[in-house]
Amino acid sequence: MSKQQFSVIEREAIFVAYGKKCAYTREPLDFGTFHIDHILPESLSDDPVRFEEIKAQLNIGEFNLSGFGNLVPCKPEINLQKGHLVLEPAHVHYFLGIAASKITTIENNIALIAARNAKGKALILLQRCLDNGQLTVKEVAALLDKYQDNTEEIFNLIVNMRFADTTEVSVISKSDIEGLKDLPMKFGRNDHIDGLNLVGKNEVRRYVRTCRQYIDAVMAGFCPACGFDIKIAAYFEHYCGLLVALEAATIPTQAIFPHHTSVLPT
Repeated sequence: MSKQQFSVIEREAIFVAYGKKCAYTREPLDFGTFHIDHILPESLSDDPVRFEEIKAQLNIGEFNLSGFGNLVPCKPEINLQKGHLVLEPAHVHYFLGIAASKITTIENNIALIAARNAKGKALILLQRCLDNGQLTVKEVAALLDKYQDNTEEIFNLIVNMRFADTTEVSVISKSDIEGLKDLPMKFGRNDHIDGLNLVGKNEVRRYVRTCRQYIDAVMAGFCPACGFDIKIAAYFEHYCGLLVALEAATIPTQAIFPHHTSVLPT
């Protein structure tokens, strides 16, 4: 099992950079179950002598085993089969070359995804401040106008939405947003999973199945309970971030912010 832990944002950034396909087989990957493999095994960090021998054999200098230049997305069975194996030099050079070409894309994706997630959480906070009277309608509209840059790029990273009742959404109607918030989520091929465990203060647990439940839990300070739950939480991050952003864009059409221009691209 890999010692290196990846955040939800890093997983999505790598997943998208490789076209949602396995780097080794080029087969489509499932977002909830794909693995991230170290081309040169991370176990080499525990055997510096062997690591130096391999670097000399490959004619490479300083090398970061945990860097994006050594990481590729792959099918779980491929990663488990490869294990700590060091591939033939020609194969190592080939895949290291591919990984090196993706570094900038992954780093850019991380920035975009982080901006998308931050925007979604900020919009939730803005709505709460508005409801509580801490901000006026005019102040919220001004904030939305100020921070609406790069909306098109951010939304391009969203994975199509799939729900447990077989509903699949690629184009979202503004009138459907409230209903979509209450649909139980589908987590890729994890058909045996129907929700997400979150943990809060004093180890209080909360089980969520819908975007509305997830948003309420996050705002109350809950977070994923374990590594696997972090992977499942990625689905909620995608779906909730998109729904919240689109909901904010519907505000002008509902005449709540009469002088605000929609943040959605036309």
